[in-house]
Amino acid sequence: MLADRYARYFLPVLLLVAGNMVLHRRTCQDGCGPAGRLSVRLDLATPAAVVAAIGRLARDGVLVKSGLALESMATVDLMVFDKTGTITEGHPVITKVTSLNGMSENELLRTAATAEQRSEHVIAHLITREAQIRGFAISPVDEFKFDPGLGVEARTSGNSVIVGNRRLLESRNIAISSAADAVLSDLETEGQSNVLIAANGTFQGIISIRDSIRPSTGKAIHKLRHSGIDRMVMLTGDRDHIAASIARQAGLDETHSELLPQQKVELLEKFKRSGRRVAMVGDGINDAPALAAADVGIAMGVSGTDITIEEADVVLMNDRLERLPLLIDVSKATLKVISQNIWGFAFGVNVVSILAASFGIIGPAAAAAAHQVSALLVVLNSLRLLAYGRFKESSPVKIAAQFRHQAEHYISHHLPGVSLAAMIGNASHRFEHWYSHHKSELLRRAAIGFFLLYVLSGITMVGPDETAVVKRFGRRASSALGPGLHYQLPWPVDEILRVKPRQIQIVEIGFRTLQAGSDPAADSTGEPAAYEWNLQHRSGRYEKKSDESLMLTGDENLIEVNTVIQYSISSPEKYLFSSTDPSNLVRVAAESGLRHLIGQSSLESVLTTDREKIQSLLKDQIQSNLNSYESGVNIVAVQLQDVHPSIEVVDSFRNVSSAFEEKSKLINEAEAYRNEQLALAGGQALARLAEAAGYTANRSNRAAGDAGRFNQAVEAFKLSPNVTETRLYLETIEQVLAGKKKLIIDSSKFGKRQVLFVDPQGSLIDPARIAGQAGNQ
Repeated sequence: MLADRYARYFLPVLLLVAGNMVLHRRTCQDGCGPAGRLSVRLDLATPAAVVAAIGRLARDGVLVKSGLALESMATVDLMVFDKTGTITEGHPVITKVTSLNGMSENELLRTAATAEQRSEHVIAHLITREAQIRGFAISPVDEFKFDPGLGVEARTSGNSVIVGNRRLLESRNIAISSAADAVLSDLETEGQSNVLIAANGTFQGIISIRDSIRPSTGKAIHKLRHSGIDRMVMLTGDRDHIAASIARQAGLDETHSELLPQQKVELLEKFKRSGRRVAMVGDGINDAPALAAADVGIAMGVSGTDITIEEADVVLMNDRLERLPLLIDVSKATLKVISQNIWGFAFGVNVVSILAASFGIIGPAAAAAAHQVSALLVVLNSLRLLAYGRFKESSPVKIAAQFRHQAEHYISHHLPGVSLAAMIGNASHRFEHWYSHHKSELLRRAAIGFFLLYVLSGITMVGPDETAVVKRFGRRASSALGPGLHYQLPWPVDEILRVKPRQIQIVEIGFRTLQAGSDPAADSTGEPAAYEWNLQHRSGRYEKKSDESLMLTGDENLIEVNTVIQYSISSPEKYLFSSTDPSNLVRVAAESGLRHLIGQSSLESVLTTDREKIQSLLKDQIQSNLNSYESGVNIVAVQLQDVHPSIEVVDSFRNVSSAFEEKSKLINEAEAYRNEQLALAGGQALARLAEAAGYTANRSNRAAGDAGRFNQAVEAFKLSPNVTETRLYLETIEQVLAGKKKLIIDSSKFGKRQVLFVDPQGSLIDPARIAGQAGNQ
C-alpha cells in the first residue's frame, strides 16, 4: 500500500527530470539512453523488505501470510484476545462433576460425552476424552446440532440431550432451580467454567472446568504496551466474574463476557468505526468470524483449528504470545525500511543519476552502474530486517546489561555519593574531547594501515602438496600456481583456489563413513567384528544410504551394493571450473555406471564370479564419462566393498543358498559314484576280455594239438592199420576201465597164450622167480 501511494508521484517527477535532460542537452547520444532507462526501484522497494521481514518472523515461529498483513500490523493500536486457548493455555481439566437431579456422576459424564462426540470445540474434546479414559461406552447419536457460542444438542436412543452454557438452557426453556443456581454461583466464584447438562428437558448437572492462564501472558501484555498498543481487550463467552478474574491476572484493560461469535464480530466492527486499528488473537472455531472481521487476524498454530488458521492473516506456530511484540516491532521497522527504499534509493539515487546524466556528469557506463547500485542498496537495506532484534537479544549485550546493573547496585550500597552513570559520563566526555583533537591523525593512520593490510593481503603461500588456481572477477586468470610464495591482486579482484592433486580422495556409494564423535551411539557400540548379509549398519562407523545401494540385477533380483571410488585430480583448472561439486559428479557418474553394469549381470555373477570384471568395467566407464565432461578427475580404483541381497530377503536367500549347496553335494556324490562304477565296470570288462582271449587261445591250441595228434594217428594207421587199431583199442579200454586191474591175454588163434606180468611201473614180472621167493619164505 505504501508503494502504491508513492508511485503516483514518481512518474511525473521522472518525466520532468527527463524533460530537463532533453532541454539542456543538444544531443542525447551520450547520456539520454542510459538515463531514460533508469527505472524507479519500486519493484524491489516493498517486496524485498516484506520478504526479509517475513523471513525474520518465521525464524521465531510467526507465520505472516501476506505483506498487506505486515503493513496493517504496524498501524494496530488495539489488541483483542480470545480467552480459552489464547490467554489461557488451552489445556482445560475437569475439576468436578456435580449431579443435581438423581443422575450419577458417571452417567452424567457419559451423557455429556455422547452429545459432544461430534463437536470440534476444545471443551467437547476434553469431556469425550475423560469419558473414554474412565471406560464409559459412548452411544452413537441420531441427531446433532452445534450452536456457536452456546453448546450442542443431540438425540440418542430416543433421548434429547443439551450440553452447553446457561444461555442455551434458558433459550430452550429448561428451568434451573434456586439450589442449582446457588451451586453455579459458588463454582463461578471459584473461577471455574461450567458446562450444564440437560436430558429430556430436565436440568441434570454441571461439569466444572478450569483452564490455567499462560505463564507468558503477563510478560507479553507488558511488552505490547511498550510496542505502542495502548488498549487491550478480552472477549469471551464465559460469565462476567470468570472473565474479570482472568483479565485481572493477565493485566488486560477491559473484558467483554457472555458473547456469541456474532456479537464478537459486532464489537470488533464497533472498535473499527471508532477509528481503531484492531488485531484479533484467537484459536477456536468460534473465533474464525472475528479473525476475518479484524484488520489483522492472528491464530494460534498449535491449539488452533484448521478453519481458524485458514482465516487468520498471521499464525503463531508455537502459540507464544510473547512473539506479538516482536511482530509489531518488525512490522513498524518494515514500513521504515520501505520508506527508506522508496525515498532514499528508489527515488533519490535514480533522480540524482538522471540529473547527472542529463548534464553530462556521468556517461552511459556510470549511468548503468548507478541503476544497478540503486537496486543493490534497496536489497541490502531490506536484508537488515533479517537481523532485527538479534543484537539486543545476544548474550554479550545481556551480560553487559546485567553487569552494569550489578555494578550500579554495588556502588549505591558501598560507595554512597558516587554515581556509576556520572563516572561513565565523565569518561565518555574526556574520550570525546581527546578524539576531537586527534581525529584527523587517527583517521589518516587508520587509512594507511588499512591500505597496507589490503595490499599485503595479496601475498599467497601455496603449500608443497598444493596447486593453486587464480580466479579474477570470477574467471580463471592464469595457469595453475605451483608450491611457493606468490602475489596476486587482493580480494575482490583475485581469488585463490587451492587443491591437492596428489591426494587420493574417495566417494562412497550406498553408505557414508561417520566421522569420529559425530555419532555417540557408534562410538559407544564400536565396530562389529565382521559384517554379514543381515547387518543393517545401524551402528558402527557406517551410515546406510538405501536409495544409493539398492539396485536391480539383470535377472530381476534386488541387491545392495556398497562401493568405494578412489580418485585424484589430474587437471586442477578443469576440476575447479567444470563443475560446482566434483565429488558429487563422480558419485553420480559412478552410481549410473554401476546400475548399468549390475542391470546387465545376474545375481550369482555379481555375488561370486564377476566382481573383478564389474570393478574393471566400472572404472573404465566412469573415467570415460568424466573425460567427456572434462572434469579433470582421474579414477584410481573402484572397489565393490559390500555386495549382498536386500536385508528384507536375506533369510530367503540363505534358504536358497542352502538348497544350492545341498544340490551341489548330491551332484558331486552322484558323479563320484558314477566315476567309481565306470572304472570298476571298465576293469571287469577288460578282465573278461582277457579271460576270453586266454580261453580262445587255449581252445585253439588244444584243437590244433588234437588235430595234429589225429593227423599223426591217421598217418600211423595208414602205415600199420592193425597195430594202430590194437593200440587204439587198448587205449580205449584203458580209458573206459580207468583204475581197474586189467589182464591182456593173447589171442587163441596162435595156439598158445603168453601171459606177461607187468608191474605198475611197466616192468615185466617173472612169475617163476616170484614163486621161488614165496617157497623159500
